[in-house]
Amino acid sequence: MLRIIRAALGFRKLLVVCSFLAWAAPAAPETTRLTIVAGIPPMALSVKVTKEFFIAEINKRLAASGNDFRIEWNEAWSGTVAKLPEVFSTVSEGVAQVGIQVWAFEGSKLPLENITFNVPFGITDPLALTQVMRNLHATIPEMDQQFTKQNQVHLASWATDSDQLIAKFQVTTLESLKGHKIGSSGSQAQYFRNTGAVAVSSGMDQTMEAMRSGLYDGYPAPVSLMIPYNMHESGTHLTKVNFGATISVGLSMNKNAFDALPAHAQKIFKDVAWEAALVHGKTAKERSIAFEEMMKKKGIIVSDLSPQERKRWASAMPNVAKEWAQRTDARGLPGTRLIKAYMDELRKIPGADKEIARNWDRE
Repeated sequence: MLRIIRAALGFRKLLVVCSFLAWAAPAAPETTRLTIVAGIPPMALSVKVTKEFFIAEINKRLAASGNDFRIEWNEAWSGTVAKLPEVFSTVSEGVAQVGIQVWAFEGSKLPLENITFNVPFGITDPLALTQVMRNLHATIPEMDQQFTKQNQVHLASWATDSDQLIAKFQVTTLESLKGHKIGSSGSQAQYFRNTGAVAVSSGMDQTMEAMRSGLYDGYPAPVSLMIPYNMHESGTHLTKVNFGATISVGLSMNKNAFDALPAHAQKIFKDVAWEAALVHGKTAKERSIAFEEMMKKKGIIVSDLSPQERKRWASAMPNVAKEWAQRTDARGLPGTRLIKAYMDELRKIPGADKEIARNWDRE
């Protein structure tokens, strides 16, 4: 009997020790698995910044927050989960939770996010434009609401260096364009209205072969993208027209997935996304300078369109900003209000008056 009592007491002590260890051991952190997608390859600057800064910085801040929460990322680039035009719908449907978006593909679903393509000849600094876009999202609620209607949350919009013109001919005056066919994506075709040039719809990845075969003679693009897409292999002249920096890409997240994040993680996601926007803009600016020098060494003739001819070009176009605003107003969205707010933001930037070739909202 004594032996049985001792055994029972020993078992109780064991239970107490096990209970103490279970209580004292740190709980495993809560883990959420997120799939992040892009239709473009890792060589693209937006994917590079997402991989090396956005994801890494979120992981770092979550670990330092003192909260037991972490993300397990499933990275799916190059269209492995969603092709380029499918990324936005893939995030809306929750097949993926975060997407690197190319806004030019979403003109019908996200007209407000495409404003910079419809107000050309503005500022050329992508960092300044990034702050402008952040201010607009903070002050015009419809900017974020257009994402909510698509079951998404806007995280941040990223700017690219100014579109320039790479071509098989040099542009010195507006008349230089007459009779030439120019490739363009989406709203870029508006750059060539009333100029004597003929816009041909084309993707950036088609430019090298299209210029080589004579399908068209030039293409507007950021210099930071010209070498990655081998445009310098077919073009002979880079004319710095300075159509203006554009808000070309960005990050959005499935709303259900975002709402499921803890509050501290939601803040980290948004903060880091906008900080990544600055990294993207700074890198695009640096690449633009470096790639221009590389193109010169490869024999590309680089020239600046004079401020007078740039202003002539902008003035020759119809008021594309007003046209876009009216179409957007007709959809029940604040097109006219956004154009004015956007131009007001640009005009606040020191020195911007020397770059803004046309005050589209004052006509």
